[in-house]
Amino acid sequence: MTLVRFTTLRHLSRAKLRSGLTVFGLALGVALYVAIRLCNESVDASFRDSITGVSGAATLEVLGGEAGFDELTLETVAATPGVLAAAPVIQRAVALDDGASLVILGVDPFSEAPFRANGLDAADASDFLPASCENVITVAASDARGTLVTRYSNFGPAIEVMAPGGDVARDDDGDGNNDGVLSMVQGGYARYNGTSMAAPHVAGVAALYLAQEPALTPAQLLTELQNHALPRTAEQCPRPCGAGLLSALRGDQIVASLVLDPDKELDDGETTTARTTVTAGGSPLAGKAVLFSSANPSVASVSPSSAVTDASGRAQATVRGESRGDTTLTASANGASASRPVRVPDLSLVGILLLVGGAVWLDLMRKREGSAQE
Repeated sequence: MTLVRFTTLRHLSRAKLRSGLTVFGLALGVALYVAIRLCNESVDASFRDSITGVSGAATLEVLGGEAGFDELTLETVAATPGVLAAAPVIQRAVALDDGASLVILGVDPFSEAPFRANGLDAADASDFLPASCENVITVAASDARGTLVTRYSNFGPAIEVMAPGGDVARDDDGDGNNDGVLSMVQGGYARYNGTSMAAPHVAGVAALYLAQEPALTPAQLLTELQNHALPRTAEQCPRPCGAGLLSALRGDQIVASLVLDPDKELDDGETTTARTTVTAGGSPLAGKAVLFSSANPSVASVSPSSAVTDASGRAQATVRGESRGDTTLTASANGASASRPVRVPDLSLVGILLLVGGAVWLDLMRKREGSAQE
């Protein structure tokens, strides 16, 4: 050890420049190696984070058979005149231990981005993935009234059923909170709207149906969901929204009727009574919450905005004319709803004559009082 130390110190003292350059070169090489290694690790981690952010924490790889997917086919399709975008989609079925099957879609998270729907596009669902794929249940979103939320929900022939998705831009029950779906978030709850809120409702009802009848196949399950959906009118679904509004009931459907008593045009400040009857299979339903709303409260207002049915299945509210115009009064309960038109006409000829006559009479009375004082 003493010999090595003596020899090394002697060598360094005789060739200081060469020794310094050697040590500097070794340090630079080590530093460069460490820097490149850190850079590679950082790039790899960033790439993995980007993939996870785009496609989610996917743990399955779907291959297009033993030969894989021919990328030349994709290039040929994309280069075809009239084709705006193209993306590969591979669909596979996996057999589970209980005999059921699971459909898996394999997509390229980057090339399929133009086709991806987040349910907030207010566009035809047939143009998006995975909404347009086979063996999936495509869902549209409704508000608290059971009406398609046209400002964001997808629609079209690909839609199988509509479910509550909420609408943060409305407050139909008048409780001071928006009508978004109450959702769990970190630290508490928040109100959101979207087909992301509607789809879990369908999944929950599907699970309920399967719990009641485990032998249902996927096709039979979809048929059950559609057969028991609440029918929608053209006003409630101005765009195609499937078989109707999702219902968890598989028995008699709930029906709501609405009448105005008296049913007449309302003058400014005049009132009438809105009476709703809620039934199921012809039998009245007590204790059901009924929501009353006016499409244009500035024309006719309704109060209270909600009521509970009595033993006869009836609930009522007061409708008041506010200003001339036309509006629609809607009563809804458990997804069933009924509507009636309400009209507040212009001031009638008789009313105008009475108003003018009253003004003339007041003017004459004032003049008479003035003459008596003189």
